[in-house]
Amino acid sequence: MKNGADGLSALGIDVVFDLRSIAERVATGSIAPESGAVHEVVAESQAGLKHAKPVDWVRRLMEPEFDGELARRTMLDAYRKMPRALAGVFPALFDHCLSPAAGGMLVHCVAGKDRTGFVCAMLLWALGAPISAIHGDYLRSADGFARTGFMAAMLRRAFPGDIPGRAAEAAAVLGDVRAEFLAAAIDQVVRDFGSIDAYLAAVGGLGEARKQQLRQSLLVDSE
Repeated sequence: MKNGADGLSALGIDVVFDLRSIAERVATGSIAPESGAVHEVVAESQAGLKHAKPVDWVRRLMEPEFDGELARRTMLDAYRKMPRALAGVFPALFDHCLSPAAGGMLVHCVAGKDRTGFVCAMLLWALGAPISAIHGDYLRSADGFARTGFMAAMLRRAFPGDIPGRAAEAAAVLGDVRAEFLAAAIDQVVRDFGSIDAYLAAVGGLGEARKQQLRQSLLVDSE
């Protein structure tokens, strides 16, 4: 994950929020430069974080019964777990955004569409974006992820030879970005906390006053 690390400073990024589990970070390393110029916030203390990862892709793709529909149900289940599994990232996220000296920040996981998508959706909500715009922003990550070739590489690791049709179908679902996935996470937030605002207040300390400060800090007047 060192690729692109040298460009963080050029982009003005001084904080990286890493949503991966401990095992994932051990396997692929850190995106932050070793110089320590970029502060890294990790979510390792979050109980259940590993369950918010949609799936151990290679292992599940090799299971004979794992097809497109089972992949879809797996993704929906993972998204429902994200609100609680990722709750601990929000206090530091909002504190950074409200810091007068804060520079840019980068939020990432492994694929950059699922855990990252949920956290960024919550930040957009806090900034007052309508739900339609939040869904639109989330769905735009599909094209970027497809260009990485991530799922094709997973399939090659799982099946050096011929790829079963059901595995290709499952991989297409795992690599997809669907409105129903994000909706499952948001529905869980509302079910457990009553509203997104109540969730962000409970897990991130974002009451009305801090919310207004956040908007003043991050939003630019279009005029």
